[in-house]
Amino acid sequence: MFSEYWTRVKEASELMATMKAAVFRFTFLDSDACHCVTLKSTFIKCLTSKAILHWLLHDHDESRRLAVECVCEVIAITEGFSDDDYPLMDVSIGVSVRVNVRALY
Repeated sequence: MFSEYWTRVKEASELMATMKAAVFRFTFLDSDACHCVTLKSTFIKCLTSKAILHWLLHDHDESRRLAVECVCEVIAITEGFSDDDYPLMDVSIGVSVRVNVRALY
């Protein structure tokens, strides 16, 4: 079980590294707000999946801490959204937010 857990965490981390680079590139180099919001929405989903993976082992202190760190990063990203960004977001972001709240408990 733990080997599969760490494999999934590693996959999620690699995807997030790729996504983070794309988000930075579109944020600073491309003026297309729709692309930027879409990438940030996808990054939030990646963070959510990683938070849930860590939450699965929430009895372990390190896993609980890592889950909370992922949720805090989601909060930091969503704080940067303007009112104009919300209509551009995928509707599944609402599900991601609910899942992140669950990971905190």
